[in-house]
Amino acid sequence: MKSMKKIFAVALALSLGFASCEPEPEPLVPEIVLGQSEVVIGSEGAAVQVVYNITNPVAGESLTASEDAEWLTVTVGARTIEFSATLNESGEERSASVAVAYAGAEGKTITVKQSAVVEPIVIEVKSVDATAVNFSVKVADSNMRWLPLITEAAVWNDSMTDDELFADDLSYFNYMATYEYGCSLSEFIKMISFVGSPEGVVSYDQLSPSTSYVLYAYGVTLEGERVTDVVKVKFTTAPPYEGDITFDIKVTEENHILNIVIEPSHAGVAYYYDIITDETIAEWQAEYGTTDLKASVQAYINATVEEYIYWGDIYEASEYFDWYSYLHPVNDYYECVANTHYTIYACKWDENCQLLGEISTVEHTSAAVKPSTNYITMTLSNPTQTSVDVATTTTTADPYVIMGVPSSEWEGMSDKQIYAWIMANYGTFYITDFIFEGNVSGTFTGMDPDTEYTFVAFGYEAGEMTTKKMVRATTKTTLAGDPSTCTFKFEWEVGSTGAYVDVTPSDAAHYYYWMIYPADYTAEDVKANIQEIIDEWYMGDISEFAYYELSQGPAGGDVAGLVPDTDYKVAVVIMDRHSGEYLSDVVFSEVFTTPHMTYSKSTVELYHDKYFDGDEIVEWGGKQYANYAGWAVLPVTLTYTGEVADYYYTVFGYKEGYENPELYDDAVFYASLLSNGIYYYEAMDFALNWDTDYLLVGLVVDYDGNYSHLYREKIRLTKEDASPVSEYFNPSASVPSKSAVAWTAFDKQPEALAKRLKVKRERLATDNRYSTEAMKAKRAEAKTKKEELRKESLREELKLRRSARQTDKWEPHYIAK
Repeated sequence: MKSMKKIFAVALALSLGFASCEPEPEPLVPEIVLGQSEVVIGSEGAAVQVVYNITNPVAGESLTASEDAEWLTVTVGARTIEFSATLNESGEERSASVAVAYAGAEGKTITVKQSAVVEPIVIEVKSVDATAVNFSVKVADSNMRWLPLITEAAVWNDSMTDDELFADDLSYFNYMATYEYGCSLSEFIKMISFVGSPEGVVSYDQLSPSTSYVLYAYGVTLEGERVTDVVKVKFTTAPPYEGDITFDIKVTEENHILNIVIEPSHAGVAYYYDIITDETIAEWQAEYGTTDLKASVQAYINATVEEYIYWGDIYEASEYFDWYSYLHPVNDYYECVANTHYTIYACKWDENCQLLGEISTVEHTSAAVKPSTNYITMTLSNPTQTSVDVATTTTTADPYVIMGVPSSEWEGMSDKQIYAWIMANYGTFYITDFIFEGNVSGTFTGMDPDTEYTFVAFGYEAGEMTTKKMVRATTKTTLAGDPSTCTFKFEWEVGSTGAYVDVTPSDAAHYYYWMIYPADYTAEDVKANIQEIIDEWYMGDISEFAYYELSQGPAGGDVAGLVPDTDYKVAVVIMDRHSGEYLSDVVFSEVFTTPHMTYSKSTVELYHDKYFDGDEIVEWGGKQYANYAGWAVLPVTLTYTGEVADYYYTVFGYKEGYENPELYDDAVFYASLLSNGIYYYEAMDFALNWDTDYLLVGLVVDYDGNYSHLYREKIRLTKEDASPVSEYFNPSASVPSKSAVAWTAFDKQPEALAKRLKVKRERLATDNRYSTEAMKAKRAEAKTKKEELRKESLREELKLRRSARQTDKWEPHYIAK
């Protein structure tokens, strides 16, 4: 075995020696081998790896890779190349080439592609003018339901989370569904939402010029769940057109209803419009001494503004301008009087209520009415001290009027004279409350005891009597009992800061005053307070006091401004509604206690950063600012967080410690704040004395009726620290244009006696058709609605005041259909 090993070794040696004599072979070339030459990274940028191998590697060398895009990061490992990227928010797919190299090897290229983030909702503003915005919306899921909404940037709160914003919106949707449309939340959301990407652009019109807005959207389910983040875009509308404008006015009539359409040549420019009869024009010409229509209209506006200021309903002409200005096309309806010639006019105007440029007019004569063949019968029955049952039968469905007054009013009058009396006292506006169709049975209430009444029924349409004759019937109410023997039943539901009270008298004939008072009030305290109300609130006018304050029969209502954890009682006293004489003793209920306060989670702040010298404002701005003379002028803007149904804020005269909640509980201020506070503008100029301490106070109320904690701030304004007047007229931020004076806390009435009947929540849509095409900024809608409600109340109040000054006439109540 040993010899064989030797032979093998020798043979191997000979073989090796032979090979060493051959030529040197070519060196082996390295090669890059990639697992793939193209990779795709998701839109979020998560890392992706590519495996590689180097054949015929060279000692000491390693693979390198270089990218040509900032968004891409490449990391080379021992066997892999890793690619990661930033979030692709470009909206489009992007790609990059990565050069891979190794010493001695042929270079390779890897193409890296990254898909774009697919946003659930993408909003793009296409165009903006003075009053409208056009925008496109793309949604990733064609089946997703989504909502577009818009609000003024001034009230947009960037600190709100998506959840907080949606909770606020959802509260609003629930309110609108329940109280405005009487439908479910799902039905309401379906009404105002889109599904998928709409073709073309979506538009919002009737915006305010020179105003910043936030347009936002999110996905939502019919059950009221948000399914995407909130996407928002900010934009600013263009300034209003400054030149002269013209109006295209069209009028059509159907069933004595005029449809008035006014198209201004430039939207966003403030203008005034109205409809008047020839009779009104003649009255203006006689009163103002001019036959020129524009001059007559101007004189009427001037006189009306002066009257509003006289009654304290406004402080300056700009408020009237705000109430009666139109910025957009009008599509209005007007119930006209038959066979009457009307003039519809429109004209541009400014904040001083001065008409500018030419006045545009269109004339229209309304159609005549057809005589009615309706045969009406009327029966009166069951007279009581204050009511009578009325039943009618008819032969057609033509409209007719039922009305009754004390017989002495119509004694000796013909049908024609009675009709003239009715139109003179009620006119075409108030008579609509007494118009019926078909057979009617109900109860006529609000009558005086021991009084004969005459009732009439007659055909009526568009201001004309349509039947040849009136149907008449008389009845007499029964005697009233002795006021001193009348008793009262009291029922109440009590909250921390208010109570709902029901008062039921044993004798429904008597007129009485009721109110909640602190438990220690005496009868003399109550009478003193009533006299104060008559003197200060109604300027000694008993008839006006009686109209608003006295009740007859079962009555009830809300009293706000009570203090938590406090004892109260209801007081009632019977009064003569003509003389104001007390006809009974003051009757008190049992004492009740308001529960402990539950505060709202909403918060309020009154923002101000500068104030001005009113004399300088007058010098700069002219006579329209005359009421600022001598005052320190403090612009204040109310801001809030959370859901808000109402707000109140004002400036009170200061008392030591007012700013300290530990010395003066929030509830101490409720009555005066709710009675005297601003509740119709979120921004206000306050006219205050120089070098005087004041307390700036505000609160908000949520949809559950809970009050927020008070905002309190002690302020003192000095001339040396007043800002330059130029900043008032050229502000860096919006400066309020409304004005108010400061109240002295509690100087208008005793604490907790702010009698405010419950006001319908004012956060309403301005358009009765709450469709996607008609949606407006929620808070802008609320502000507009507040102004409209106040404007309408002022109109009615002035009418009532005028009628009260003219005659102490009997005020009828309605028939219950």
